[in-house]
Amino acid sequence: MQEVTSTFFIYGVFIGASAATRRSDHLNLSAITEVMTGRTRQVFEVFNRSVILLVGLVIFGWQNFLTGFGSFRMPSMLPIAYLYAPIPVCGVLVALFSLEQIINGIRKGFVAGGEPAREPA
Repeated sequence: MQEVTSTFFIYGVFIGASAATRRSDHLNLSAITEVMTGRTRQVFEVFNRSVILLVGLVIFGWQNFLTGFGSFRMPSMLPIAYLYAPIPVCGVLVALFSLEQIINGIRKGFVAGGEPAREPA
């Protein structure tokens, strides 16, 4: 039972971090940029999200995943790689969501909370 709960916990943490990045609730320092306006804000917002994008690509976890096929969990004897699988998935999703925020922010502008400005109805 402990093996199952730890697996759900690990998957939840990494997939949750990806979802939080998409909502700009995670890995984003916005206190400084929220008081800025115009071109200065856009430059800083793109910089912040570019750093997050690079972290998503660099801290990829692919090597840990591949190394995990040499170790096994007890008592199931499954390769430990299945525990490492959400790390590269998280990296790809964080990079994808950061890129999405950069593109939407440049096209529609950045507003408080990290979401792009909505067009009036």
